[in-house]
Amino acid sequence: MIHREPQTLALALATELAPNVPVRSGLHVMEGSSPDRLSSDGVQTAPKFDALTAIPRIDLILSDDEGAREFVVEMGSGIGASAIAPGDLPVAAEAAARASFTVVPDGIRLTAPGLGRLFNRPIRIDERLKYFLELTRTVVLMIAVADGSAAYVLTIANGLPGPRFATRPGSIASKSFDSIVRNATWSLVEMPYAPLAGRGVHRHAHYEVYESRPTRTFLPSVSYVGRCILCGAAAGSKEHCVPDWLAAKELVEPVTSPLLCASCNNRFGSDLEAQICASWTDDGLPHLLRSADFALWATKTALTCSAAAGLRIPFAWSGEVGRERVPRGFAVYADRCRVPEPGYSFIVTTFDNTGSADGEFLFSFQCSDVYFAVTKSTEDLARCFGIARMYPDAAALGPASPTIREAHESAVELITGSPVSFSEGTGRRVRTRRTERS
Repeated sequence: MIHREPQTLALALATELAPNVPVRSGLHVMEGSSPDRLSSDGVQTAPKFDALTAIPRIDLILSDDEGAREFVVEMGSGIGASAIAPGDLPVAAEAAARASFTVVPDGIRLTAPGLGRLFNRPIRIDERLKYFLELTRTVVLMIAVADGSAAYVLTIANGLPGPRFATRPGSIASKSFDSIVRNATWSLVEMPYAPLAGRGVHRHAHYEVYESRPTRTFLPSVSYVGRCILCGAAAGSKEHCVPDWLAAKELVEPVTSPLLCASCNNRFGSDLEAQICASWTDDGLPHLLRSADFALWATKTALTCSAAAGLRIPFAWSGEVGRERVPRGFAVYADRCRVPEPGYSFIVTTFDNTGSADGEFLFSFQCSDVYFAVTKSTEDLARCFGIARMYPDAAALGPASPTIREAHESAVELITGSPVSFSEGTGRRVRTRRTERS
């Protein structure tokens, strides 16, 4: 099962360990989903299903007054807890040594080196939380400052090397969420695929698939408001993220978004797009795919389509494209293909460091005759895509993957070190072009 948003704290109960030292117990619940798979003809073969994953949690959250951060850092370090960043699942990947908990009639008692007198009394809990404590044999202690400036987690798992989670079908948004949480019919899972403190390989990532076909179309619907992503001037000019000439060739609709200023839109449209369009022929493609112009065009298409889908693109990347350069660290993979159905599809990926200039980036695109991927990663992803790297230097062809989605999923798994969650594209349905294909 794959972790994704949202998360919530159920069965919450607040009390005080000491005067002005609030503590809260509860059940940390997050949603999950199964990864989808497509057959070679694009038919979904394994339906996605919603599931809940839960783990008992104790929170000691201090108000952000003077000395709170120093106290949290000192205590967290003193008990051997793991520091966590915003967005991380508040669970340490390994159980604390010589730590344990005991369920007692009036709550739960924690025992761990360094906890001291602050935790020498039982912590009140909702009676229904006892079921989850007995099932998982795990509780997580989180010590943090309310403003998020410091946070530490300690996983206490009785007789276990790491945390165990309770899981069952359901979703947080469902009307039956309360009854599901209170229903004692959960099973166990050792570790969800999520960013756990102390284990960097469990990275969070998900991707969304968009497509425009004569029979079905699902495109991004994010309304962009901001500066031109290529130069920083006032934006508002409608950019064809998937060019109109390419969409017209495929008899479908393009992707448009007001991402650029009029100057950048006109400059790239009259220069780069015109060159790519003129060379996009059976005779011209073999040379085009290996050219610097194609690498720049593919990167621009990847960044603008991703921005149109709601991804935050660092100006350190898009500004380089505005200066007609492929950003440092980016790679472009490309090859010809033959897809019987006209149209195109593209896949946008969100990593846990998305939005950072040092973060990773992954985008795949496929139309009826070309497949390309644009990446920023320390990994060589040629073996995932089954197509050669064209930029910054040539790389050998890797083994082909059956579908664009499976190739993309393989690349995400290689980057993150764990399987990836899939989200249905939150797009808009549009009318397809009715022109006869020549």
